[in-house]
Amino acid sequence: MLHKSRGYSKEQRRMAQMINKSFTRLPNTRNFSACGIGAMFNLDGNSVSGERIAKMMSVMNERENGLGAGYAVYGLFPQMKQYYCLQLILDDFEAKERVEEFLKDYVKIEKEEGVSVRKDVFKEYPLVWRFFVEPVDKPNSNEVMKELMMYINCSIRGAFCLSAGKDMAVFKGNGWATEIAKFYQIDKIKGFMWSAHSRFPTNTPGWWGGAHPFSLLGHAVVHNGEITSYGTNVNYLR
Repeated sequence: MLHKSRGYSKEQRRMAQMINKSFTRLPNTRNFSACGIGAMFNLDGNSVSGERIAKMMSVMNERENGLGAGYAVYGLFPQMKQYYCLQLILDDFEAKERVEEFLKDYVKIEKEEGVSVRKDVFKEYPLVWRFFVEPVDKPNSNEVMKELMMYINCSIRGAFCLSAGKDMAVFKGNGWATEIAKFYQIDKIKGFMWSAHSRFPTNTPGWWGGAHPFSLLGHAVVHNGEITSYGTNVNYLR
């Protein structure tokens, strides 16, 4: 009998101590090191609520660990679609003022507004703000916007630009996909095209700017897998 362990050898006791461990049967638990990805495109061009894609992401919670999620939406600014929308997360209003002061030399600010968020989701969260702008140098407007976004993210303390395209925006942060959807009230936002991502980071820490989608101008990219492990994966396959 197992409970009479005194008569067992060292190897028999070792085997008995491996509770719930089997080398010959599938484990009861699942361990995924993969991210969740979702997308939705309305072929007729009509806007749809983000509620559907938020539900889509909620069924893949085993593919995330609460360290980042986000949504990109197109077609949400029909009245302002001719302007670039700089959507930012900010540490405080002083950071917002630094960004605004910097922008004045390069763009005309047509409109600015705070982004409505739910305050009961996270204990700590950034100020979310957007500027609708038109570059002064119109012939090179795309290049100007790329440079502005990069400068903000690299050089303006307390500011990070999530997206800078026309008639689109990225809503992302450090949390579960369902939390990010609630925080930004994704169900109240409408657009004709959506993409979404939930993180299961392997090599990098979770932070608000590091969540997907990654965006530049009108592009928003999500990916499943860590690009820094590309070489390792190639060598393994060889």
